[in-house]
Amino acid sequence: MMKIVDKHIRVSFVTLLLLVPLLAGNLEVRADENLKDVPHPASAHNLPTGFDTGDAPVFLDALGSDDLEKALSSSSLKLNLRNYYFDQINSDGTQPLGWAQGNVIEHQIGKVNGIFSMSTEFATSYPLHAPSDKEGSKLLEPDQGDIETFQVVNPRFHFGDHVVSLYRQRFDLPFLNVYDVRMLPLTQEGYTLSMGKDRNEVWQYNVGYINSIKEFDSEHFVSMSDSAGVTEKENGLYLATLTYAPIEELTIGTANYYTEDVYNTFYFETAFKNKLSENFANAFSVQYADQRSVGEDLVLDGTSYATGLWGIQEALSYRNATLKVAFNQIESDADVKFPFGSFPGYTGSMVEHFNRAGESSYLLGAAYDFSRLGLEGLALNVSYVSGDSAIDEVSRVALPDRNETDITLDYHILNGLFEGLWFRARAASLHEEGVGTTQNYRLILNYDFSLFSPVA
Repeated sequence: MMKIVDKHIRVSFVTLLLLVPLLAGNLEVRADENLKDVPHPASAHNLPTGFDTGDAPVFLDALGSDDLEKALSSSSLKLNLRNYYFDQINSDGTQPLGWAQGNVIEHQIGKVNGIFSMSTEFATSYPLHAPSDKEGSKLLEPDQGDIETFQVVNPRFHFGDHVVSLYRQRFDLPFLNVYDVRMLPLTQEGYTLSMGKDRNEVWQYNVGYINSIKEFDSEHFVSMSDSAGVTEKENGLYLATLTYAPIEELTIGTANYYTEDVYNTFYFETAFKNKLSENFANAFSVQYADQRSVGEDLVLDGTSYATGLWGIQEALSYRNATLKVAFNQIESDADVKFPFGSFPGYTGSMVEHFNRAGESSYLLGAAYDFSRLGLEGLALNVSYVSGDSAIDEVSRVALPDRNETDITLDYHILNGLFEGLWFRARAASLHEEGVGTTQNYRLILNYDFSLFSPVA
């Protein structure tokens, strides 16, 4: 049995987690871990792709003028709780291990007089069991210490269909997103102008400058170039995205990200989703990325490179069962890098992302939503990925072939006293030829409590 280190226990947070079911009024499910990374929709028609949610969040409308009373009447306050256990046994014998309790206090002010809105999030992560000799879970600081940070402080100004978004905020774009797979998400500090899908269902865009990022295991923001491994510079990232949806079933999206002296990344994806009948649905998508060093080429110590990926994905569902196949090919010049969010490749998995130079990877996945069997809220996802032909981006030496099997079980309580509670169990096994096997286990409990909501 695991022995809990007393000095790391935060009794108040554990007690609060236990008391919330008794206090809960209006509960909402928290978006734990990007569902793009572990998709198990009841229909392929709902399969997430890169640009599905790449627009600005919708803010509540204030009920009247811009005075303080109306501003407060349009605001909401939520407490998002997460309990996370992470254990990875690496092939070399090391073992990143952590068990932590975290929370996010989220405050939103709706659009006051149709012009101003704001979102603020104060986030914490505290150790429950975090041995000093088993660092690396990324649930806590690198030394297994607490995290306390204002991860979002985001004032917005609305001008017709367009939104100016300032300071610390969340993004949900290919290569630039929250990548919510630990206790706290990635958040970025930047300044953008955008038009979201809530304002225009056919065209959406986002342009701006991102100067820094807060990583999983830190309460501080660092420059985008520093996050990419270039410590001698303090450069930010320029972004421009455009999404076009001429019909409901078809989405075409492009994005470009430029960081001076680091690299430029261009991404394209198109997805077509349609319901073939009441029980059958289909989703087909194609992606392409081009990534190349720019300026002083500092990522690989002054060596210029140009790499990229292309991929294809097909998912077919019948009733509540979904079958997915995918393929990705990485160009041989260098690895495809993604320090500012999740890897967008279709074969990216829990432990590895199959993003090495020259790597070809194949995915076979299956998912089932058990609601048709009377088990509301229960869903299972299983996937297998195989990668081969990779080479080291510097030495050009062949790297071991590898394969990974991932299993995810989700259970959402949809009604009753514990409505809104979400439990997720995950396991992964990564085998590298001639190297060994890595095992990964995760247990996550999410619960959201609405302290107050907008006055109707």
